[in-house]
Amino acid sequence: QMDEKQGCQLELFFKTLNTSTVKVLFDLFKYLRNEKLKGNDVRVTWRAEVSNPDMLETGMDFSELFDLNFLVICA
Repeated sequence: QMDEKQGCQLELFFKTLNTSTVKVLFDLFKYLRNEKLKGNDVRVTWRAEVSNPDMLETGMDFSELFDLNFLVICA
């Protein structure tokens, strides 16, 4: 749990995602969205390999879906 004077920075890198991982990410991003709505600073860095455009698109989709401050980076 974060208090209002703190923030959260999360950095993620996946080569592949399965259904179980996506479910965990949905739950995590819902929690982070709620923290953002409480006024906490939430930042997510989503890294993906240049050779994996689907993973880049997945990061952008999560960003739009949960309205979080995502930085999507090709590694």
